[in-house]
Amino acid sequence: MELFALGAIIFYIAATYYCIKALTVTQQPSIRTIFILGAGATLCHLFWMGFDIVTAAGINLSIINVATLISLLISIIMTLSINKFKILPLLPIVYGFSAIVIALSYLIPTTYISHLSDNIPLVVHIIVILFAYAAFIVASLLALQMAYLDYQLKHKRPIAMHPALPSLMTIEKQLVRLLSVGLALLSVAILTSFIFFDNSFTHSQVHKTVLSILAWLFYSVLLWGHFKQGWRSNKIAFGTLFGSVLLSLAYFGSRFVKEILLN
Repeated sequence: MELFALGAIIFYIAATYYCIKALTVTQQPSIRTIFILGAGATLCHLFWMGFDIVTAAGINLSIINVATLISLLISIIMTLSINKFKILPLLPIVYGFSAIVIALSYLIPTTYISHLSDNIPLVVHIIVILFAYAAFIVASLLALQMAYLDYQLKHKRPIAMHPALPSLMTIEKQLVRLLSVGLALLSVAILTSFIFFDNSFTHSQVHKTVLSILAWLFYSVLLWGHFKQGWRSNKIAFGTLFGSVLLSLAYFGSRFVKEILLN
């Protein structure tokens, strides 16, 4: 089991190194090598999560395990997108974060056992939440790339013309699509929580519910502003980042305090 964690970390570090190396040259980078390393990393990551989450006592959905699972989803999405989109500058962030959370899940094991076998609605709810959050985090990474590229263009830096970097318009289109997908998934997650569960506004869940609804409203206004008012570039980028902060506080805020700070 530990070999999968070690293998994932090694592959992620190697992929990160090749990404950074590719960004320091002006030639078109070798995507094939990065894809192979990224695929190897995500495969090892997947096996590690299988051993770490599924236990004899039940499903271990501790905060670190959830973060590791989300990082796996993001790494898979980004790795599969390498050949289609120019996301090379984002990969060191994604792969570096995945390596860190895998190391943390191994060095600081935490337990939060959930029994999901007899609760199909809860399983569906969790899956939708994970994919919604992953979509918004990838959108946030694109927002960072867009803000960075916009800054470089305004200051007429040569790196803005690097062959590994896409155009601002391309990033914006990808960002808006991800926001739309994330908003649809978040809508399903909020709706299913009201339909299938009666504890949405209990003391332990109220902050999550309220912040999730606020994030939903914020993203809805952001997309409305883009399509109806013509909001572009940095306004969309910083709005996306703020919405992701709201969701992060909703999903990880109280559990971080309970499982890490007060443990």
